[in-house]
Amino acid sequence: MIVRGEMEAAVVAVLEVLVEGASRDTCVRDDVGSLAAVGDRLIVASFDRVSAYACTSGTSQQPKPLRAADDGQRRSRARAAVAEARERLERRIAQQARNADGDKELLLVWRTPFDTARSSPVVLVPEADLRVGESAAVVLATRDTGNSGTLLWDSVECRRAADGWLVWRSRVGSCLGDAIALGDKLILRAVSHLIALDLQTGKELWATGDRGGDDPVLDFGRMPEARRIHMVASADGRVFAATGSGEVFAVRADTGKEIWRRKFAAFPVGGALYAVGGQVIVCGENPGTVYWLDAETGRELRAVKPDRADNRLTDAPALLSRSSRLCLVVGDREVCNLRLDTGTTVWKTDIPFGIGRIAATRDERHIVVFPDRWSFGGKVTCLDAASGRALWTARPLTKDPDRMHLVNEAVLSIEDRLAADTLTAQRIADGQVLWSRKLQ
Repeated sequence: MIVRGEMEAAVVAVLEVLVEGASRDTCVRDDVGSLAAVGDRLIVASFDRVSAYACTSGTSQQPKPLRAADDGQRRSRARAAVAEARERLERRIAQQARNADGDKELLLVWRTPFDTARSSPVVLVPEADLRVGESAAVVLATRDTGNSGTLLWDSVECRRAADGWLVWRSRVGSCLGDAIALGDKLILRAVSHLIALDLQTGKELWATGDRGGDDPVLDFGRMPEARRIHMVASADGRVFAATGSGEVFAVRADTGKEIWRRKFAAFPVGGALYAVGGQVIVCGENPGTVYWLDAETGRELRAVKPDRADNRLTDAPALLSRSSRLCLVVGDREVCNLRLDTGTTVWKTDIPFGIGRIAATRDERHIVVFPDRWSFGGKVTCLDAASGRALWTARPLTKDPDRMHLVNEAVLSIEDRLAADTLTAQRIADGQVLWSRKLQ
C-alpha cells in the first residue's frame, strides 16, 4: 500500500523524468492524428495520448514547465508537491531555452497519461477559440480501443489548454471526428443525427433524428448513404446539415427541432456548407453548382456554375468571411474565387497538378494549396487571397495532404522518413522552414 508521502514523491519523480526527457529532445509520436493551435499551445493528438507544446526561443517568454495532464484525481498534498517541483524545474527549462542561441525550440508543456481504454483522439473544431469558464480549452473525440478500426468515436472530452486539466468527459454513443461551436453549445456530427452538448459541462442538450443502434462499429456500415450526415454549419440560432442523398435541413439550436428541409440534384461536396449573412451556401459536386438559400425558409435565392469544361467541385472550398469570398476547387486543377454577394468570379488560378485540398490562413490573406497524394510534381503553393497570384511554391514534405496542417501562420508537415518522421514548420510569408523536430 502506497502512503500519501510516497505518492507525492512518485509524482515529483515522474515530473523530473519527463522534464529530463524533454530537455534532451522534445518528441511526439509518429502516429499524429490531428494538430491545433489553442492560444500559445500546439495541441498534438496521437494514437494513445494528447500532448501540448510551446514554441519558444532564447528571447521569448518561457512556457510553464512540463507536467502530466491532471484528470482530477490528485490529492491536495500531491498537487502542492507538484507545484514545488515545477518551481525548481522551471529554471531548468528556462536555462534550456537560453542555451538555444535564438533557435526555435518545441517544448513539451503537458501530456495526458497513456490510456488503454481510449485511443485515437482527434481535435474537434480546431479553428475555434473555445473557452470553459475563463480558460482556453481544447475539445477532443476519443474512441474505445476495441473500436479503433472504425471511422467513429464514442466519447468527447474537454481539457484546459494551459495545463491539460480534464474539465469533463461525455459518452455520446457514436460521432464523427468533427464538430462546430455555437455559443456555449458543441454540435457533433453523428452518423445519421446531430448531438448538442453543453460546452461548459459536457451534458447532452438534444439530439435529432434516429440514433440507430448503440454499436459504433456497426452503425457506419449499415446506415444507408442517404441518411448519413455529411456536414454541419450554424448561424443565428439555427444549425444546418446535409445528408448523403443531397438533402439540406435546418434545426433550432436550442431544441434541435427541424425547421425546414430541401432536396438538391447535385450531391453536396463534403465540408461545403456555410451559413453567412442570413443565407446558407451549399456546393454541389457534379455538375458543380453553388447554391444560395434563405436561412429562414430554405428557399433558393441564387445558383452559380463555374465557367469551366470540367466544372466539378472536387474538394471542400475555403470560406473567406471577412472579404465575403468563397474559394472553390474546380475540376481538380483550378482555384476559383467568388463574391458571396453576387456569385461573380473575382479571379481564377490554374494549378498544374492535382489538388488534394485548400485552406485559408486565419487572417484570410493567403490560400494554401496542398497537392493530391497521387499528383506527379505537385507542390505546396501559397496564393495571394486578393488576386490569386502564386507567392511561393515548395516541395511537399509528405505525399499525404492529411499530414499537412495549416496552424496560425505556419504550414506544419509530418515529414516521411525511414528512420523517424519529423514535424516541420514552414512560414506562410515565404515558405521558409522555421523549425523541425523529430517524431518518435
